[in-house]
Amino acid sequence: MDVNIRDIQIPAADGFALAATLFEAGGGPVVVMSAAAAVPRRFYRHFASFLAGDLNGSVVTYDYRGVGDSRPKSLVGFEASMRDWATRDFAGVVDWVRRTAPGRPILLVGHSFGGLALGLTDRNAFVERAVFVATISGYWGNVVGAEKLRVWLFAHLLGPLATLPLGYLPGSRLGIGEDLPRGVFADWARWIRSRHFHFEDPGLPETRHYADYRGAILAIGLADDPWGPPKGVEAVLSRYTAARREHRHPGPRDVGAKSIGHMGFFRPEFRETLWRETADWLAADRT
Repeated sequence: MDVNIRDIQIPAADGFALAATLFEAGGGPVVVMSAAAAVPRRFYRHFASFLAGDLNGSVVTYDYRGVGDSRPKSLVGFEASMRDWATRDFAGVVDWVRRTAPGRPILLVGHSFGGLALGLTDRNAFVERAVFVATISGYWGNVVGAEKLRVWLFAHLLGPLATLPLGYLPGSRLGIGEDLPRGVFADWARWIRSRHFHFEDPGLPETRHYADYRGAILAIGLADDPWGPPKGVEAVLSRYTAARREHRHPGPRDVGAKSIGHMGFFRPEFRETLWRETADWLAADRT
């Protein structure tokens, strides 16, 4: 099926202009693709095009403020937080879909932080079904293997030391993705150091919205993701107490691959396995 692709701008809930891309194939559901931290929307372009065509609908990808094409010329002094990403950016995209595609079902695919964002805003009332990919409680103590030490060092030493003189996190130089605004890194590092991740952050009362979500959730953990062992996935999924919840935890051997990891789900090689299963679940009876 032909998919029309065009770049657009979407206003966040506070009016900030977010760079976005719309993948359109038909009048079916609209999927909001919410990214992981430090990952630009272009990373998801192949998956978004596949999903739009398979669902005969639309997919919108977007860059959080401070990331990708939503980044200002300089991140020095640029104010942004992970709370903003959820309560302003994700919320604004949902509002835009409701305005521009009234009556069409709204679905979500959230990668890592993208699944957390659903629980941090009252806009989750408008999302019927959500797939989480590698959405986990990122507490460093849950990380497995050698990656645990790397995450501890990142949150406690390397990240803060790199951010202090520059005024932003040089993520591209640290090998964690794109550069990040100082406030975003401060949130991320603080949550990594906390046993209950962001759920024990006194400055984040929006966590109450997790219990408000009444749609359906498919949480996909990856067996070879050191950040996301089953207990890390369940630590988030269990907070969606009113949702219909399903947890799958495939590994590389299940899909004939050498590895998947935290980022690999979106590789085109998984078009007829992981992607197909995701599309089928999203297309299931929504009643």
